[in-house]
Amino acid sequence: MEGGSTGGAIVLIIIYFVPGIVALMRGHHNAGAIFLTNLVFGWTLLGWLLALIWSFTAKNKAVVDASPRAATTAPRRRQRQGIVVDIVGESFNNEDGTSRQAIIQSLQIGERVTLIPEPKNPYDSAAIAVHATQGVIGYLSRDDDDLREAARSGKIQKVEVDAVGPSQTGHLGVRLRVICT
Repeated sequence: MEGGSTGGAIVLIIIYFVPGIVALMRGHHNAGAIFLTNLVFGWTLLGWLLALIWSFTAKNKAVVDASPRAATTAPRRRQRQGIVVDIVGESFNNEDGTSRQAIIQSLQIGERVTLIPEPKNPYDSAAIAVHATQGVIGYLSRDDDDLREAARSGKIQKVEVDAVGPSQTGHLGVRLRVICT
């Protein structure tokens, strides 16, 4: 019977730490605090429930959903300084074979990037490529017509990386902060 009680104890320990595990799996920006709360107060039903609810709240601030569906449905948000927008096409390789994902892994929050029109792009003659120092990391979405027009007419003052993180598809996504003149 000893093996059965050991298995039961392991199951109870896993259940006890569900809030901490959920926070870690979701990449919650307060995962450490949630785990500590779960460890110290999880023995009380109230403490365990609070830790569980907390683990399902806001995700890591650096995580973005860069899936094609999200890029077309995610509203742009005008912030106190600039417009925050997700880019598309980060999962593809560049024409020279370089991996956009590898370039994105090396990006730093606040790093400057450049928007360059690609009128000869075979898929979209109005395409605006997003260039980091190492190469193209993606494109502005077709839904961002006003930003694409601002880039073509030279009305973009500054573009920087606002966030980098995994998308729902498992690839790294990029969110930009764009400041127009």
